[in-house]
Amino acid sequence: MPLLKRVIQPSYVSRVPLVPEWVRDESGHVFPALMPATEPPQDLEAFTNLSLSNLISQLSSLSKHAEDLFGEMIADSTAIMERTISLQGRVDKLAVKVKNLDSNVEEVSLQDIHMRKAFKSSMLFDQQVVSRDTIPAAMLDIYNHCDQPPPLDELNPYRDDGKDGLKFYTDPAYFFNLWRDEITKETEQIKDNKKKPGKPKGDGRKKNKIRQANTTRIDKHKQQAIEKGEHIHGVHYKTPAQVCVSVIAAETELL
Repeated sequence: MPLLKRVIQPSYVSRVPLVPEWVRDESGHVFPALMPATEPPQDLEAFTNLSLSNLISQLSSLSKHAEDLFGEMIADSTAIMERTISLQGRVDKLAVKVKNLDSNVEEVSLQDIHMRKAFKSSMLFDQQVVSRDTIPAAMLDIYNHCDQPPPLDELNPYRDDGKDGLKFYTDPAYFFNLWRDEITKETEQIKDNKKKPGKPKGDGRKKNKIRQANTTRIDKHKQQAIEKGEHIHGVHYKTPAQVCVSVIAAETELL
């Protein structure tokens, strides 16, 4: 479902808004009903004037959103420009220090280098960038027009578990708490793994396993034939070269 950030009002230029009023029927009963806020136009001129006034209101709403949009762009551009100027100043200072640095002069000896504290930046990083203070003005306006959550927190005194009833309906800190629990669980798991004793290491050489000879298909058929009572004589299989020599010798004897 898309979230509308800016909405131009009024959405319908030719409609008359309705307001609740009490109406009495013929029998005298009174009941609420939605009635037009003003008398509906009876002629074309009045209807045209109503549509024209709503169009002017739309243009006014459009100009307001345009001013807000360009204001956000100017604020973001100004912030980027200030950060760029600050970064350029730091780069210039670093370039001057690099040029004036003499590699032959030892400012800190190797014996005293461990006595100095580690470098720590003085810059502060932004925390909670997605908060009420950083929400755009248009989004804040839509948020303020939303319906308030039901007052479920008023039922907390009647709960036995001590939990906040409103958190079952809405809890803005739910995802942060979920992320915090996961990080805490990972940290505890790393600590537990460090406490476990390590496995004893050998000489570092990988022992090769002795490969077992696989039974061929011919051996399987021989074994099956022997189990059935057949007697198999030892057969000497010749290579193709030996077969050719035997054939040539036989032909020579015939000649």
